[in-house]
Formats: sequence, C-alpha cells, structure tokens
Amino acid sequence: MKLTRKELVLLIESEYEREYFGDDIGELIDDPYSIEPFENELTHDYLEYKGSKKDHIAADAYDEIKLSVRAFGDKLKPYGVGSFRSLFEVPGHPDLLLKVANELYNTSYDPIDMNRKEVQKFNVYSEFFPKVYMHHPEYHWYIVEKVRVLHDYEEMIDLFSKHFKFARRSYFKKFLIVPLKDLKLREAIKIAKSDLLIDNLIDNLTTSIFKKMEKVNTKSMLTNALRDSIKKVILYAFSSIAKQLNRLGKSQEATKLKLVAMLMSKKGSMIDKHIDEMYYKMTSDRKFRKFLELIVDERLSSSDFRPSNMGTDDSGRIIIIDAFI
Repeated sequence: MKLTRKELVLLIESEYEREYFGDDIGELIDDPYSIEPFENELTHDYLEYKGSKKDHIAADAYDEIKLSVRAFGDKLKPYGVGSFRSLFEVPGHPDLLLKVANELYNTSYDPIDMNRKEVQKFNVYSEFFPKVYMHHPEYHWYIVEKVRVLHDYEEMIDLFSKHFKFARRSYFKKFLIVPLKDLKLREAIKIAKSDLLIDNLIDNLTTSIFKKMEKVNTKSMLTNALRDSIKKVILYAFSSIAKQLNRLGKSQEATKLKLVAMLMSKKGSMIDKHIDEMYYKMTSDRKFRKFLELIVDERLSSSDFRPSNMGTDDSGRIIIIDAFI
C-alpha cells in the first residue's frame, strides 16, 4: 500500500507519540474519539488545582468524571474539574495533564473552542502558554504541561520583575529617585527607597496596563495607554510620598511635590522626560512587546491576569493557564 506524504507524516507522528506516552495514552492515539466532551453540571466551585490553598476535589466530581472516561477504566486519575474543562493526570508522566472539554448546554461558552484557541495560540505565543504535546483532531481534548499555580499577587509581581526589565525593583527605584533628585527633595528620596512602596508602584503600573489594554486596538492607542499608565503611577508615587512627608513634619517638601504633581497634566512638564525614559524601557524589551501583542491581539482582560490563573514552570516562564474564557 502506497502512502501519501501526509499519511506518512501522521504515521511517524503517531508512532513517536505512542513510544513517548506509552500504551495507556496509545489508546487515544489509535482512537482520538475514545474520549468525547461530556456533560458536566458542576460549577466553578469545584475547580481545584493542586498547589493552591484547596487541594481536594469533591467526591461527586470524582464520580462524574470517572464515568466520563469509562473507556479508560481506572487508568486516568482526575486532577481537577471546572465548568468548562476537566483535568486528568497522564500515566507515567507526572509533568503532564490531559485537558478534556465539558459538554455544556444553554450557554454561549464553547469549551472545545477554548481548547482550540489555547492549542493554536501556544504556537504563536509559546512564551506565555503551557506547552502542548498532542491534541484531538477537533480539540475535544489535548495534553498539556502541568504548571505550578501562583499563590498571590506578591509572587506574580516577583515573576514579572524577573521577566520585564521595567518591573525590576532596582530599575524602578532609580526611575523614581531621579526626578526627586532633580527636585532636590532629600527626605522624599529616602522614602522612595522603600521596597514596599516600590512593590505597590509596580503592582499599580502592571494593573493599569492590563486594564487599559482591554480598550486598545491601534498602535497609537497603545502608545497613549502606556504613557498614561506611567504618568498615573508617578502621580500615585508622589501622592504617597507627600503623605509620608507630612506625617514626618516635612511639609515644605510635601507641598513642593504636590505642586509638581499638579503641573504634570501640562505638556512639557519636567516629568515628561522621565515618562519618555520609562516608555522606551518598556517598548525596547522584546519580551514585553510580545506580551503586549498577546493582550491586544487576543483581547485578554485584566481578569486573565490573576494569581489563580497564572503559573510558572522550572524555567521560570510567565504562563497563562486558562485564556479565552
């Protein structure tokens, strides 16, 4: 029997996948339709990830998803279950998960389409999505790397600071202290060196960027959104420092700082050059440009960037666990 080039490639791929995943998953390779989307009336209350504060899945959730994979008997162990997809451990591969679409009724959400988008977008934005190893021809399921879910916003800020130059404490301190030196505000400079203040500013800046990206669809709008976010975080910083100066009895420095903040709304203010510097720092970072491109092109919202939906792997990547929901 003569094979076409496409058939030959598929045969080689299936043999490679069987050798890598073993006989248990080999059943899926031989018959991708042996697992179909299944009806799941569970709510998001059942969505659990190991490593988070909750580490169990409700008993009825286990029973339901076991029934859904009866073709596999007890070979697949449930890992997590949600309203849209359910997760299973992959036998012999503790670093991988099988993600299966749930069958939904009377809803505008399409779990299969969510799977399709996540698989396809991994190929475009591989830095920010879990690695995909194989998938159902129509995206009823796919095998994906298991990532470690972030615990809180502090961990998320730390992860961002490792990836994006502008979000590093050392750079942000320098960025904030330089205009204060220009203004000759000695006490304000001491306050600006606080790690707590710097972390709050980084958090404010990243949150502002995420929220503004939801409404951006042109390059000029992107530029304005970034510059506006930078200006807002400087205003927030000056306001916070001014309050602390007043508490320390340094009202003269506090008044001067408030005046500078008021003048920032005018074009050509002394702070503009610092905004330009931060904007350049952001846009010259290849990783951050790619990250912005992902947010704008895929219309991701600020709700996608919360600790429970963000993860990382051994290499320290920033990973979005569930997107397009």
